[in-house]
Amino acid sequence: MFSVKDAAEARALQRSLTKRIRIVPLAGKPRFVAGADAAFLDGLVLAAACLFTFPEMELVETSTAVLEVRFPYVPGLLSFREGPAVIRAVRGLKRRPDLLFLDGQGIAHPAGMGLASHIGLLLDMPTIGCAKSRLVGDYREPGRTKGSRTPLLYKGERVGSVLRTKDGVRPVFISPGHRMDFEDSVRMALSCSKGFRIPEPTRAADIETKKLKKAMEEQKREKYTEAVCKRHCPYYRPEKADLKCGAYLFLSRAMTAREIEGVRPPERAACDNDTAIRQLACRRCRFLKSWCPYRTAGSTSGKKPCGGYLIIERLKNLNR
Repeated sequence: MFSVKDAAEARALQRSLTKRIRIVPLAGKPRFVAGADAAFLDGLVLAAACLFTFPEMELVETSTAVLEVRFPYVPGLLSFREGPAVIRAVRGLKRRPDLLFLDGQGIAHPAGMGLASHIGLLLDMPTIGCAKSRLVGDYREPGRTKGSRTPLLYKGERVGSVLRTKDGVRPVFISPGHRMDFEDSVRMALSCSKGFRIPEPTRAADIETKKLKKAMEEQKREKYTEAVCKRHCPYYRPEKADLKCGAYLFLSRAMTAREIEGVRPPERAACDNDTAIRQLACRRCRFLKSWCPYRTAGSTSGKKPCGGYLIIERLKNLNR
């Protein structure tokens, strides 16, 4: 239920799905609870799901998923952007959770269909949205002690709770997603907290997505070194791997992993002229003031520029 062609169709689907959301008490005592979170990198969505025993809150297993982003960023339609990867990660768990926390909204959403509601409906699973910021609604600030809460109201109706999960920290916004009610959402959020602002399942999932993203970024940097530095730069030295030149720093952020693979040009030129290259790349270079033999564009010294500079020039020329 994520295959939509545009935002209008997505909103229409949300309206139709809202009628199927059930706000009811949690059925039975959960044995396993999970949390899921997502992050983005180079046109990819990275998701992680972490499963815990309950009430012991011991980590049992972790599952991750990486998919291409197939829906643009549109406020209120986050589930269409990251939902497929989140579901893939949750389904990758060997045990099915009895309850799932999502880093997002449940019914505290303009259409009553936030990420937690959408995922809960598709997986037919009790879900809770735990967000660090408010999307809709009004509320009074809860007390400063753990467990203090006030209702979150939107258009005259309750859509969630503003909950203090730790003494003195900022509250979180808890809203039922599916097969869950307000009181059980708060109760489970507090029961799954281990001294941090965020309940442990979503906190663990957030840590896993960050680890996955860091590993993929490192892999991207390695690909860049192989495709650009080793292939094109006459000054490349393995021992200088931790002291990247300015062109490296600029291009490794500007290019996607796919573009780095074959040093293919991006859709638009990275720079328009030599001055721009010097401003965006060379001025970041740690070697510019010390040993770089190619300090200015258009040098007549006969010495070759660094590999990153050559790639930027190539991209510029190919996109004219």
